[in-house]
Amino acid sequence: MARLRSVGSVSGLLVAMASLGGCPAPNLVPVEIGTDVQVIGEGLTTDSIAYGQANLYEIRVPSDQALQITAQPVTGATLGLTRLSEPTGKTLSAKPGAAKSSADDALQVAPGVMGGGVGFRFVGQSTATGAWRVAIEADPSQTLSELQHTRVGKSVAENIALLVYFVLGRPELTDSLGQLLYVSFPELVKLREPIDVEIRVVIADPNQINPIPDGGGGSGGGSGGGGSGGGSGGGSGGGGSGGGGATSSGGIEDLDPGNQPATPIAPQPTAFVATMLAETGASVPDVPGGSFTDFTNPILDEDGRVAFWAGYQISGGGFRYALFVHDGSTLRLVMTTTDQDERGGVPGGTAEDYFGGFSLAWDGTAPGVIWGPNGRLIFIAHVSGSPLPNDMFVYDAVADTLELVTNCDMLAGLIGADPTDFLCEFFYPAIGDNGDVFFANRFSFFDSNGQFVLRNVGVFFNDGAEDQVVASQRFSTSGEVPDQTTLARFSTFSLLTTGNQIGDVMLQATYTGGSGDRGIYLARAGKLYRVIDNATSRLRPGLSLGTDVGSAGQGFDAMALGANLRIAFDTTLTTSGVARDAVLLWNGTNWVELRGAMNAAATDLLTGVNDKGQTVILAGGEPYLANGATVTLLSAKLPNSLSSATIEWEAFGDAINNNGRALLRYVRDTGEAGLVFWNGDALLPVVDIADATLGAGLDTLFPTAKAVAPFDRVNTIVDRPELNRPGLNGMLNGRDEAVIRVGSMGADGAPNTIDDYQAVYIFKGE
Repeated sequence: MARLRSVGSVSGLLVAMASLGGCPAPNLVPVEIGTDVQVIGEGLTTDSIAYGQANLYEIRVPSDQALQITAQPVTGATLGLTRLSEPTGKTLSAKPGAAKSSADDALQVAPGVMGGGVGFRFVGQSTATGAWRVAIEADPSQTLSELQHTRVGKSVAENIALLVYFVLGRPELTDSLGQLLYVSFPELVKLREPIDVEIRVVIADPNQINPIPDGGGGSGGGSGGGGSGGGSGGGSGGGGSGGGGATSSGGIEDLDPGNQPATPIAPQPTAFVATMLAETGASVPDVPGGSFTDFTNPILDEDGRVAFWAGYQISGGGFRYALFVHDGSTLRLVMTTTDQDERGGVPGGTAEDYFGGFSLAWDGTAPGVIWGPNGRLIFIAHVSGSPLPNDMFVYDAVADTLELVTNCDMLAGLIGADPTDFLCEFFYPAIGDNGDVFFANRFSFFDSNGQFVLRNVGVFFNDGAEDQVVASQRFSTSGEVPDQTTLARFSTFSLLTTGNQIGDVMLQATYTGGSGDRGIYLARAGKLYRVIDNATSRLRPGLSLGTDVGSAGQGFDAMALGANLRIAFDTTLTTSGVARDAVLLWNGTNWVELRGAMNAAATDLLTGVNDKGQTVILAGGEPYLANGATVTLLSAKLPNSLSSATIEWEAFGDAINNNGRALLRYVRDTGEAGLVFWNGDALLPVVDIADATLGAGLDTLFPTAKAVAPFDRVNTIVDRPELNRPGLNGMLNGRDEAVIRVGSMGADGAPNTIDDYQAVYIFKGE
């Protein structure tokens, strides 16, 4: 619709009146581009735009970087890209609510419902380094819609007066006619108020910015268009003196999800054969006279290597603890605790250091162990009698070498603390193909003012040379929280992180000074991106407006990070004041709520996310394989041994691999637990404690004593989706191999005591 600068005839008035009557957001006011240029950079800018006025901004962008601008109104309005010019002279314009792209698609803009109305997302790149000029206008669509409704009930004279008022450029009226107009049309007062907008700028490698999807408008523009509409941007803070931090860079909508890898599919198993790797009473390799006593839950890498902690008794009656790796043929001792009089032998340590100071405590306090790619095992250990896990190491199972990754002394230097009174404890690490090791740490120390800082938490990474900050309470600064206001700052972080093959790491954090108080964030290439937060009234691509995610003061129950930005998390959704359990999956462009049969909402996220974007959920009490587009009931074909049994599918101890196959845990109504394997067609029995069998090829589990459930401790290393990392780490791998620990109670009749019999098994599908 043409903008009217003057009306010189009755026919012109009639045309204008018809336009006013037929358009919910009429552009009757000519838009003028302001002369004042505001220079802005990467991050979040808040501004106010008057109706009929386009604000002008300048952004400097290198030629090897792409520019993304996401503009959204705070209140009901529609934003438009009045004019954009890039350093070589190319231009682009799009009316409010319209999509458009240049002939070569180097410049693209698409509208999206976001903020309090309709904003837009622009993506572009120039062949030259220099200044981009961007003019943005705002139509107060909500107020104009209200005006449209009001004028329907008014007289012809009042409507003509209204039209003349617009033709004259909405002058300030103080006479009786003006007062009559303001009384008849109270919306005119609101139209004089500027519109608050949020403008988020991302400057990044072109491969890290999503293009405008097909349907987002062709070269001819149009009023349709897509675009995810997701809020990007974010504060440009982060870090602080003494180490800095990841730059806040908006939401995952800004990132390229990449292509899904073509994973070779292993032949479909029809049965499992169990092989024992270690058991109570067996001899300990490289320890003359040593015998195993107990074990932690084992973990498995993609090539069939198995790692676990174990306790053992030495000749003379003492107890020690050690880390073991089975490489498919041989059980190796990686490291073992020693007595204080047996010092030395700690990689990266001094002649006075020794491994010691911890006990397994039946999984509850076993130090974290994580498989990475190419046979690299990252683990945490207690050194020199520390009651806290204070060192981190990498064991190369191919080269059979052990090296220090980092320790509390190194971290103290980054924090700016005196190592002599710096207490720290490492938590679950992650490692990707690039070798960077990410980890959470909780630390206490005396600051430069002599004040004792108790239990600060941070997330860090080591690039092989030094520790660096991802995000930390120690270096918290205003504006560091992605996609929040410039006042928002992190307050604390979850100690449980997760990662994927390419080195992305995901974490939970709480914050203050913004909308909501908790979110999930992705660290990639030195930048921090919002995955999701519990801010209210935020547009989330794929979810309906008005749907709130999570709730204040409550964490997200579980989260999983797969390849190519496939993310799932367990939360609640609130619509019209009614909350329900839900599992959401990010499919690379949109959020999808995963559901079971009969549209049953998911109550639990059971596994990680594989490289096909598949995960396992619990909905209506049944397990499903879901990817956001299809859903498969996994319990439709039960093994014969369970066909007449009453079982409950448990919400922990499950795993998925990159073949789309899964390991599921159940418990009978009589209390015995078991495991079954989804082979893509049906469920196969793996372990059934009720009759003490271990799959095919083994008649009984133990000759004496009743077997107790495997995974007999919650919150062990393989029980949560965060630690089920398909292609890297977990209890199931892509060769359709699985590992478990089982045990039977001893004479005291209680599980997890010193007289138990325990064993570690690997199961191989055939």
